[in-house]
Amino acid sequence: MIYESLIEVLSKVRDATRLGLIHWQKENAELYSAKVGEQELFMWFLYVEPTNRVGADKLFIDFSMPGTTAFLASGSEAYCLAIEILGSSVDSWREHIASIQSGHAFSLSFLENTTRDQHRGER
Repeated sequence: MIYESLIEVLSKVRDATRLGLIHWQKENAELYSAKVGEQELFMWFLYVEPTNRVGADKLFIDFSMPGTTAFLASGSEAYCLAIEILGSSVDSWREHIASIQSGHAFSLSFLENTTRDQHRGER
Protein backbone atom coordinates (compact mmCIF):
# COMPACT_ATOMS: atom_id res chain seq x y z
CA MET A 1 0.00 0.00 0.00
CA ILE A 2 2.82 2.44 0.80
CA TYR A 3 4.54 1.77 -2.54
CA GLU A 4 1.28 2.22 -4.45
CA SER A 5 0.64 5.60 -2.82
CA LEU A 6 4.21 6.69 -3.64
CA ILE A 7 3.65 5.71 -7.28
CA GLU A 8 0.43 7.72 -7.26
CA VAL A 9 2.25 10.79 -5.88
CA LEU A 10 5.02 10.51 -8.48
CA SER A 11 2.50 9.94 -11.29
CA LYS A 12 0.62 13.09 -10.31
CA VAL A 13 3.86 15.09 -10.16
CA ARG A 14 4.76 13.73 -13.63
CA ASP A 15 1.33 14.64 -15.02
CA ALA A 16 1.45 18.15 -13.54
CA THR A 17 4.96 18.60 -14.96
CA ARG A 18 3.80 17.46 -18.41
CA LEU A 19 0.95 19.99 -18.23
CA GLY A 20 3.44 22.74 -17.40
CA LEU A 21 2.09 23.27 -13.89
CA ILE A 22 5.40 22.26 -12.31
CA HIS A 23 8.73 23.43 -13.76
CA TRP A 24 11.93 21.69 -12.73
CA GLN A 25 15.31 23.36 -12.88
CA LYS A 26 18.81 22.02 -12.58
CA GLU A 27 20.57 23.44 -9.54
CA ASN A 28 23.78 21.45 -10.11
CA ALA A 29 24.80 18.05 -11.49
CA GLU A 30 23.01 16.20 -8.70
CA LEU A 31 20.12 18.45 -7.66
CA TYR A 32 16.87 19.41 -9.41
CA SER A 33 14.20 21.56 -7.80
CA ALA A 34 10.72 22.88 -8.47
CA LYS A 35 8.30 25.18 -6.68
CA VAL A 36 4.55 24.87 -6.35
CA GLY A 37 3.38 28.06 -4.74
CA GLU A 38 5.69 28.48 -1.78
CA GLN A 39 6.40 24.76 -1.47
CA GLU A 40 9.55 23.18 -2.86
CA LEU A 41 10.15 19.78 -4.44
CA PHE A 42 13.62 18.26 -4.78
CA MET A 43 15.33 15.40 -6.52
CA TRP A 44 18.91 14.64 -5.44
CA PHE A 45 20.84 12.02 -7.35
CA LEU A 46 22.88 9.84 -5.03
CA TYR A 47 25.96 8.07 -6.32
CA VAL A 48 27.10 4.62 -5.32
CA GLU A 49 30.54 3.22 -6.05
CA PRO A 50 30.68 -0.57 -5.86
CA THR A 51 33.78 -1.96 -4.18
CA ASN A 52 34.47 -4.32 -7.07
CA ARG A 53 34.81 -1.68 -9.81
CA VAL A 54 35.95 1.89 -10.36
CA GLY A 55 33.47 4.70 -10.73
CA ALA A 56 30.18 5.76 -9.23
CA ASP A 57 26.74 5.72 -10.83
CA LYS A 58 23.48 7.55 -10.09
CA LEU A 59 21.75 4.59 -8.47
CA PHE A 60 19.31 6.42 -6.20
CA ILE A 61 17.20 9.56 -6.19
CA ASP A 62 16.32 11.25 -2.90
CA PHE A 63 12.87 12.65 -3.74
CA SER A 64 11.20 15.09 -1.37
CA MET A 65 8.16 17.30 -1.39
CA PRO A 66 5.69 18.38 1.29
CA GLY A 67 4.41 15.17 2.90
CA THR A 68 6.64 12.75 0.99
CA THR A 69 10.29 11.77 1.20
CA ALA A 70 11.58 8.64 -0.50
CA PHE A 71 14.75 7.05 -1.83
CA LEU A 72 14.07 5.75 -5.34
CA ALA A 73 16.26 2.88 -6.55
CA SER A 74 17.52 2.71 -10.12
CA GLY A 75 15.44 0.32 -12.20
CA SER A 76 12.34 0.65 -10.02
CA GLU A 77 9.04 2.00 -11.29
CA ALA A 78 9.43 4.96 -8.92
CA TYR A 79 12.90 5.82 -10.29
CA CYS A 80 11.60 5.59 -13.86
CA LEU A 81 8.74 7.96 -13.00
CA ALA A 82 11.25 10.43 -11.54
CA ILE A 83 13.25 10.28 -14.78
CA GLU A 84 10.03 10.86 -16.75
CA ILE A 85 9.32 13.89 -14.55
CA LEU A 86 12.72 15.38 -15.38
CA GLY A 87 12.28 14.45 -19.05
CA SER A 88 9.03 16.42 -19.10
CA SER A 89 10.77 19.60 -18.01
CA VAL A 90 14.54 19.47 -18.64
CA ASP A 91 15.89 19.26 -22.22
CA SER A 92 19.01 17.27 -21.37
CA TRP A 93 16.84 14.59 -19.74
CA ARG A 94 14.63 14.36 -22.83
CA GLU A 95 17.75 13.50 -24.82
CA HIS A 96 18.89 11.01 -22.17
CA ILE A 97 15.49 9.28 -22.19
CA ALA A 98 15.61 9.01 -25.99
CA SER A 99 19.04 7.37 -25.67
CA ILE A 100 17.73 4.91 -23.06
CA GLN A 101 14.73 4.03 -25.25
CA SER A 102 17.03 3.51 -28.23
CA GLY A 103 19.12 1.11 -26.17
CA HIS A 104 16.02 -0.78 -25.07
CA ALA A 105 14.85 -1.05 -28.71
CA PHE A 106 18.25 -2.50 -29.64
CA SER A 107 18.06 -5.00 -26.78
CA LEU A 108 14.56 -6.11 -27.81
CA SER A 109 15.65 -6.55 -31.41
CA PHE A 110 18.69 -8.54 -30.30
CA LEU A 111 16.53 -10.80 -28.13
CA GLU A 112 13.95 -11.33 -30.87
CA ASN A 113 16.66 -12.28 -33.36
CA THR A 114 18.39 -14.55 -30.85
CA THR A 115 15.25 -16.42 -29.86
CA ARG A 116 14.09 -16.68 -33.50
CA ASP A 117 17.50 -18.05 -34.58
CA GLN A 118 17.55 -20.48 -31.66
CA HIS A 119 14.02 -21.65 -32.45
CA ARG A 120 14.98 -22.26 -36.10
CA GLY A 121 17.94 -24.36 -34.97
CA GLU A 122 15.65 -26.64 -32.96
CA ARG A 123 13.68 -27.72 -36.02
